[in-house]
Amino acid sequence: MERVLAVLSVLAVFGAIMILARIFVRRRFDVIFLALLLSGFWFVFRPIQLAIGLDSATPDYLFPDGHLQLLLIAEAGALLWLAGFGLGAAVGGAVGGPVAAILPRLEGEPSPIFVLVGLAAVTALAGAVTVGLFAASGGGLAESIRFVKAEKAVAGFYFLRQFAVVGVLLSIFALYYLSYLRRVRLLAIPSWWSWAIVLCFVINAFGIYAWGQRYSVAMAAVGMIAGYHYFVARLSVIRLGALATAMLAVFLGLRVARDVLLFPEGVISPLEGVNIWRQIAISMHGSQFDALLLVMRDFDLSAGLRWGEDFAAGIAALVPRAIWPDPPVSALGAWFRQIYEPETVNGWPITLVGEWLVNFGWAGVALGGAASGYVLRAARDAYDDMWRNPWSLMMSIVVGLFVFPGGINVGSPQTYVLVVIPMVLIVLALRLFAPMRGRWA
Repeated sequence: MERVLAVLSVLAVFGAIMILARIFVRRRFDVIFLALLLSGFWFVFRPIQLAIGLDSATPDYLFPDGHLQLLLIAEAGALLWLAGFGLGAAVGGAVGGPVAAILPRLEGEPSPIFVLVGLAAVTALAGAVTVGLFAASGGGLAESIRFVKAEKAVAGFYFLRQFAVVGVLLSIFALYYLSYLRRVRLLAIPSWWSWAIVLCFVINAFGIYAWGQRYSVAMAAVGMIAGYHYFVARLSVIRLGALATAMLAVFLGLRVARDVLLFPEGVISPLEGVNIWRQIAISMHGSQFDALLLVMRDFDLSAGLRWGEDFAAGIAALVPRAIWPDPPVSALGAWFRQIYEPETVNGWPITLVGEWLVNFGWAGVALGGAASGYVLRAARDAYDDMWRNPWSLMMSIVVGLFVFPGGINVGSPQTYVLVVIPMVLIVLALRLFAPMRGRWA
């Protein structure tokens, strides 16, 4: 009976996501589409594996009594989040102006030469950072990943990775801006320009991976697919499904490759000896849901609420270290994992529901969903021309997958500064120095 109820709870969450998509998604790959896609992965894809018995919650030793009852509570939390999300999205459509005001828009068509020069400059900076990382770690890719992920030797300098992140995102804009100019303006753009942009994409993606980070690379790949859909050729649902499957395989491969580089001989990778479903869950961060199950079982809401401590730490991280040498650190995942494994450095993310729950209780889950729905609906409306404006398409990826991945999390303020503020500066530079053709056709 528990298994039947677990399956029904997952189906209820899936139904709620589909209802919200029907109401608020205007186009494929818009901001709300992306948010609900992530919600589906966290609260449907992984839970259904656990509900029907394809896998058990991980790590196994922490679930001696099973996970089905905990799954019911976690899915109730997901439904509460989605209810708040829908309410916030409805409000955001009416009064979303304050959010739109802090999101950069590019109204005119800049000179492609200026776009390419800007991309080349950012890529050169990202390449220099990667070379510096290799030099500091004393080796190549394996040493740099171990230097960053295991030794934590670059703590305080993670912002340098953002050159590559901004570069990979600008590559999306530049590539499909050229496609737009060829298709709409009928300009004769040399094909080698596009290949140069692809090379920049690869250089920046490699730079991100050298820091042991795969998420940004995968989300940039989603941006590439979205751009192809709108500026080259429309993709059918079947082709999108095939591409999604291919992305899962690539993401799993990147995780396996990173583990091979990261773990010395004799050290067991988390992917060794487990079934394919758990490999996918660990590689795609789906095991966040498993951590949420532990929150539902072990966190004492009556005595242990963190009352916004983690969100405050995320905001405090914006203050330069020169002004505030020892600010509070936002490390919710590490704090949570060390309850069970005190000697472990890397953390267990606990999903958006978990973040808001441990900080503000069940009311916080609804509030977090509402705030997220409001912000993402306003962002969707701000970039509603994504089907004809490659800048808006790129910024939809930035907002929906980088700054507010599924909603507002403890790191959103910091990510806004590290990713969106550079885009604001790029827009200002283009407006000041790049000749504009006029508004998007």
